Amino acid sequence: MGTTKIDADHAYSPSKWSHRFNDSEKVIESHVQALTKGTKSARTTLPCLLNWAVDSKSSFSDHAIDIYLPSNAIQLLPNIDAIKPKAIFVYLHGGYWQFFSRNESAFMAQVMSEAQILTAVIGYPIAPHATIDQIVTCVEQALVKILEWAMKLSIKVFICGHSAGGHLAATLLLINWKNKYNIDHETFGGFFLISGVFDLVPLVSTY
Repeated sequence: MGTTKIDADHAYSPSKWSHRFNDSEKVIESHVQALTKGTKSARTTLPCLLNWAVDSKSSFSDHAIDIYLPSNAIQLLPNIDAIKPKAIFVYLHGGYWQFFSRNESAFMAQVMSEAQILTAVIGYPIAPHATIDQIVTCVEQALVKILEWAMKLSIKVFICGHSAGGHLAATLLLINWKNKYNIDHETFGGFFLISGVFDLVPLVSTY
């Protein structure tokens, strides 16, 4: 028996599956509040460089990167090239390609900073202002900048994506970075695909 549209709508709505809240709107509200609070805290307490443009000619909004530095790096600013963290942690936010931004996506930066790891939060245009193909391209362009920087520093890059961000992170695995950008594969430290949405076909018929 095939899955009905109602079943698919429910199955693909994470807010419907909470054990803490009966109201799906409460789930979303709580989630947004937690992410926003963590990001505001990181921006207030950590040395950071916000709105690093990926492509100055791009017409897309949020096509930029936010950098959160290790806690011992503040004395080196603004000479960013003098900073050498242990690694770079790249985060791609979720939101079903149509929600969230860099403004809610640095909740982990404090922990990373204390471990002397740099956090790079990639922003990307969301639907309906961009197609999936355009979003994927924007993410790829952003990662190229980060990887080239990491190669100069001789450190590894770890990429994490949540939900739709997990899908976007997975698309990066399809690229031959050496052939296309002359980026060494050894620059990659690993990928963390958290609750990724990988089979997009069933989503077509949902709300």
